[in-house]
Formats: sequence, structure tokens, C-alpha cells
Amino acid sequence: KLLKKNFFYIKTIKYLTSLYFFGIFKKIKKFKPEIIVLHNYHILPCIISKLIYKHKIIYVDHKPLETKDFKDFFIIFFFQYFIDSYVALNKENFIYLKKKIFSKNKVNKIYNGVELNYFKSNLNKKFYPLKVGMAGRMNNTKLQSIIINVTQSLLRKNINMYCYFAGNGENLNYLKKLVTKKNKKKIIFSGSLSQSELKKWFKKINLYIQSSKGEGMSISILQAMSMGIPVMGSNVSGIRNLKYPSKLYKMVFSNNEKDLEKKIMNFFFTHQKIKNKIISEQTRYLNNFSSTKMRNNYNTLFKTLLKTSS
Repeated sequence: KLLKKNFFYIKTIKYLTSLYFFGIFKKIKKFKPEIIVLHNYHILPCIISKLIYKHKIIYVDHKPLETKDFKDFFIIFFFQYFIDSYVALNKENFIYLKKKIFSKNKVNKIYNGVELNYFKSNLNKKFYPLKVGMAGRMNNTKLQSIIINVTQSLLRKNINMYCYFAGNGENLNYLKKLVTKKNKKKIIFSGSLSQSELKKWFKKINLYIQSSKGEGMSISILQAMSMGIPVMGSNVSGIRNLKYPSKLYKMVFSNNEKDLEKKIMNFFFTHQKIKNKIISEQTRYLNNFSSTKMRNNYNTLFKTLLKTSS
């Protein structure tokens, strides 16, 4: 509003997004952008408008290698002649795109970033009782069910802990049904949160767990690290290429309940000095993922593309 810019949106129905081709094309025609940054699969209206208006297209490759499907491969192989730049969010996707795209200079690696000064905590973390949490979409690419089952197993073993989930999605009701009546006050679903609410949510927990089939680049992990919370994550693309969570501290787990339970127990009984060291090393490493650095990288890419079109 301060910049007096116009924002357009199209509300779509799940599984029927292809029906909105003309609506999207109409908005693009009205806006006439110099560059389109595409974060989803609505590429056809973008390409047709490109042929008419000669704008540039940047495709941001969010999908981790483990969960790519025919739509991803179609965009990578067939539409690479129309796309001016591909942006990979992690090292694995960057290497993959470099192998598959004929014009190697079209591929760029730009990490996601967070506002380091906003998601910041100067509090000394207390690790008893243990309060674990995961924030993110509740769909088939995430594995909150593993965290729920492990939490309930540890509660049966008299480990004093709580489990918090932030986010929404099609698997929410299924996940709630996994929680036994006895544990409903220990395993809490907070729903979708605003940024200020999310910051308060992070302050509740003292161990962040990202259980997932794969990630592009998890903003939630970066936010947790920025808040001074130790991070534990699945050994999948988009997480394992991060220096932290670190294998040195046994903070990376296989996607099975037995291994996660073992890693949580190991962290629970780890000396406070080691926990503090994990936090300090995560904080130092996080400088690679500032929102300022991310914005500068995108601005450089925008200027390069506009220069080639002039």
C-alpha cells in the first residue's frame, strides 16, 4: 500500500487449477510484468504471454528430489526452452538441474532467507520439560505422524515432554486422531499462525523437529535456528545439505520412529554445554540464510535478465 502497487490474486479449487488458465492470463495481460517469478505449475499462461509480451520467466524449483513427479520433469525437460532462469533452493536440486538443463547458465542457486533480527531470542533455553515442535503444511510430504507416535511412546516411558504443531492442511484430522485421549493436553495443534503468533509459538519450544520426505529449503528450520532453538531434521534433500542439524551431534534422523526416538532421548540426556554449543554454532551458520542476502541475490538475477532483454 505504501508503494501504491496493485496486487491481484485468483482463488482456485484444489485439483481443478488447470481451469483457471484464462483468469491467470488475463491478470498477466493487465499487469504486463517484465519478469514473472513462477512458484507453481501455472506455466502455460506465462509462456503464451511471454510469446506476446516478450517478458522473462524465472521458475523456482521448490520440489525436493524425493517428491518430484511428472509435472516437475515436464517443466524441466520440455519448457526449459521458454524459461529464462531456474532457481534451486538447495544444493541437491542445483546439481540435478545443472545435469538436466542444456544451458547451464540458466541455473542459479538462491537459498531462502529469514529476517534474522525479527526471529531472534536472547533467552537462555531451559530443556526441562522437553518441548518439541514442528511448523509446516500438514500434507503427504510432511511426517508429523512420526513425531506424534514417538512423543506418545516417550510419554509412556515417563519422559516429561510436550509436542506442539503449527500449520494446517488436509492431514490435520488424521493427525489429531492419532493422539490418544490421555495425551491431548500434551500434544497440541495450534493451527495456522500469523508471523507474530508464530514467533510466540517458537518461544514455547526447546527442540525443533522437521520430519519430512524432502524439502526445497525449510523456512521453519531457519526461523527455529534464528530463535536459538536446536534443530533436528530428517536425512533428506533440503535438510541434509545444511551444515546444522549436524551428524556430529546426532541431530539428523532416518524417517522411522525408532531412530527419531533414539535421537530425542540422546538430546534429552545431552549435557547443557553441548546443547549451548549446538545453538551457538547454528546461530553463526545462519548468516548464510539472511533475507537480505536472499533479496540481493534475486535483485542481481532480475538485473541480469533485464540487461539481456534491453
